[in-house]
Amino acid sequence: MSEAQLIVDLIVAAAVFVLVLSLAGLLVLVRYMHSQSRDQRFAARLGLKKDEEGETQILHLWHEGAEAATTVPGKGKKPSIRVRMERILKSAGLKVPLRTALIGLSGGAAGVCLIMFVLTRSWIAATSITATGLIVVRTFIVRRSNRLTALFEMQLVDALDLATRSLQAGHPPLSAFRIISENIAPPVGHFFAEICQQQALGVNLEEAIRNIAEAYSSPDVSIFAASVAIQRRSGGNLSPTMERLALVIRDRIKLSRRVRVLTAQTQLSKWILLGLPVMLFVLLSAVNPGYMHPLYSTGMGRLLLLAAGLGTLLGAWVMNRLATIRY
Repeated sequence: MSEAQLIVDLIVAAAVFVLVLSLAGLLVLVRYMHSQSRDQRFAARLGLKKDEEGETQILHLWHEGAEAATTVPGKGKKPSIRVRMERILKSAGLKVPLRTALIGLSGGAAGVCLIMFVLTRSWIAATSITATGLIVVRTFIVRRSNRLTALFEMQLVDALDLATRSLQAGHPPLSAFRIISENIAPPVGHFFAEICQQQALGVNLEEAIRNIAEAYSSPDVSIFAASVAIQRRSGGNLSPTMERLALVIRDRIKLSRRVRVLTAQTQLSKWILLGLPVMLFVLLSAVNPGYMHPLYSTGMGRLLLLAAGLGTLLGAWVMNRLATIRY
C-alpha cells in the first residue's frame, strides 16, 4: 500500500469518526432538550415560580392554619469555572489560593514538558507525558475531594443529631452551632465555626449559612441551608427540621452506597477496557520490538500513538459519564 493511499484511508477513517461523533452529540442534545422541557413542565405543575432575575423561588407553605408565602433564595446562575475550581480545592482540603495553584501547576507542567522534550526529542511524546501528568494530578485532587466530601456527609449527620439535642435542651440555633464547632472534628466543625464567626461579625444567621454553603460542593450543605432558611421564615421549632434532615441525609448515604455496589461491575469493566490496550502495547513492545518500532520512528506512527491516547481518554470520559447515576 502506497503512502498516498494510506493518507487517504486515514482521512476517510477520521471523517467517519467525526460523523459518528456528531450524530452521537446530536442525540445527546435532543435528549437534553427533552429532559429540560420535561423538568419545566414538572415545575409548572408544582407551582414553583421564579422572580424576574431567576434567583429566588416563592414557596406556598401551610403555617398555623393559613397559607403563608415565603421567598427562598435559589442557586441563580450556574457557578463559573473559577467558583467550581475553588470549591474543589476547598473540598480537597488544599488551603491554597486558586491563582497560586494554577501558576504552580502551569510552571510544573511547562518544566516537565521541557525535560521530556530534551530526553525524547519529540514534542508529541513530551506533550503526551505532560498531559498524562496533569490527568494524574486532577484525579488525585478529585479523589481526595470525594473522600473528604464523604467524610463531611458522615460528620454532618452526627452534627445534626447534636444540634437536635441541643435545640431540644433549649439552646438557640447559634449556641447549638457553636457546640458543634467545639465537639465535631473538621471539616464539619470548621464549617459551623465559620458560620459562628460570620454571625459574630454582624451577618444575619440565614445569610451566613448561605454564604458558607456556597463554598462547599456537598449537596447536603445546600439542603441544610435551604431547610434553615424555610424554617426561620415560616416559623416553628427548628429541632424537628434538624432531625428529619439528618434522617434524609442518612437515607441518601445508604442509597449512595447501594448505587456504588450496583455500578461496581461497570467500574471494573471500565478499568479492564482502559488497561487492556496499554497492557497489549507493552507486551508487544517487549516480545517484538521491531514490530512496534515504526510507531516511535515515523511521524505517522507518533500521530497514531497520539490518536490512540486521545481515544482512550475519550472512552474513559464516556464510561465515567455512563457509570454516573444522578438521584
